[in-house]
Amino acid sequence: MAHDVMTAEQAAEFLQTSRATIVRKARAGELPAAKLGREWRFRRADLDRWLRRGGDRYEKLVEAAMDEELRKRIREDTGEWIPIEEVMARYPA
Repeated sequence: MAHDVMTAEQAAEFLQTSRATIVRKARAGELPAAKLGREWRFRRADLDRWLRRGGDRYEKLVEAAMDEELRKRIREDTGEWIPIEEVMARYPA
């Protein structure tokens, strides 16, 4: 039976990986998830979308694009390149 909302175990089965990988990625914000008490929950639609976009590869590309965009914005403002750590401090997510 397909569930709209899945436990970590069900999400692991759906993505054909281990529960540990699912939980690690959820904690790191690398996988769309929500915490319900002490347990993680995963919406099937969110996981489907994550897979269609390329999974880990998509998240890394988005992160790199955001970092580069922030660096460009700061360079336009200041005329100089700033280390990414400073960018993130100035423009927190």
